[in-house]
Amino acid sequence: MSRVLPAVLALLLSGCGKGQADPAEIVMVFDRHSYAECDLARLEESLRASGAAALSSFDPYALFFPPGERPQSGSFGGGKAGAGLVLWRGGAAAVAVRVFPGSPAEAEGIRAGDVISSLDGQTVADLADPELAAALYGSAGGAFRVKGEKRLGGAINSTLKRSLGGMPTVWGFNIPGSRAGYLRIVNFSRNTTPRLKAEMNDLLDRGAARIIIDLRGNYGGSLEELSSSLALFAPCAGPVFRAVSRHAGYSKVFSAGGPGPYAGLKPVILVDGKTISRAEIFAAALREWGGASIVGGVTAGSVSATRGFRLKGGAALRLTVARLLTPAGLDLEGKGLAPDIILGPTDGPGAADKEGGVFREFPAALASSDPVLLKVFKVP
Repeated sequence: MSRVLPAVLALLLSGCGKGQADPAEIVMVFDRHSYAECDLARLEESLRASGAAALSSFDPYALFFPPGERPQSGSFGGGKAGAGLVLWRGGAAAVAVRVFPGSPAEAEGIRAGDVISSLDGQTVADLADPELAAALYGSAGGAFRVKGEKRLGGAINSTLKRSLGGMPTVWGFNIPGSRAGYLRIVNFSRNTTPRLKAEMNDLLDRGAARIIIDLRGNYGGSLEELSSSLALFAPCAGPVFRAVSRHAGYSKVFSAGGPGPYAGLKPVILVDGKTISRAEIFAAALREWGGASIVGGVTAGSVSATRGFRLKGGAALRLTVARLLTPAGLDLEGKGLAPDIILGPTDGPGAADKEGGVFREFPAALASSDPVLLKVFKVP
């Protein structure tokens, strides 16, 4: 769910002052749009007594925004940045397994398959994982020097500057020394489906016999994009998930027109306590279809669909309008999706972003330092 500025939260809790919620107007919106029925008379009474703070008793996702205030997301990556270079350590060097388009690494001519042997004058062999990871992914604007050898011949001797951005919502790489392919899905935003298909085809064309789909920290996205992404894996024509509500306008069955190009694939799916909303449905659907193994921690258990409404005077209200169900009708709200194999951190949202001294944000600049990814090779 969206994060809200502390100042907004303070106003919500106060329930008074400028921009105070109009109980009658909010009750009308609840009556016409809320996912679940509620006692409207009690809702109005509670709003008059406690202000907007009473909303959570009727809908845990409901929020009132005074005029001029709206939810704001925190900066992705916590202010850290990379150079668009993902490495996999092997022996005394590290292989570039992915270089992001438009990144500083690409601008310097570094390509996937190139070998990095030293960083800032120290050999890769002499650098511990946390040291190497900190240089690759750290404060924005910082720079580091890399040396090595190009896959097609020629030396690498470049200074790379860390800059924000440049990371696609879907990306992957073939893991060196194996027939496994890694696929990261950050969210289900616009164009996720064509990118997902392109990355999957690339992994398979390059010899991947096993696919690891990483949904850790995936924060949701579009229902339509989730539907079209799931259709790529659907075993046959039929529902891929459902949105249910007491209002017909918010209820919908999302379906695939036939078997998807990856029907029958048995991926390993990585999840954690920050796997939320649409990503939970994606993982559950692939498991219900008989192929996927879920590895990691219990997911967030937040599969409610919300919508914002403008109120008079410039205020706004967000509330739950529908609940998402898996193809088999499973409701994950408040429970989450339990993995087949518990592995790695199982903390819920808000857990620490570091493990073993290695920053766990994505893109994982030193992918081979990810303990969960390394262990998952042992999952049957």
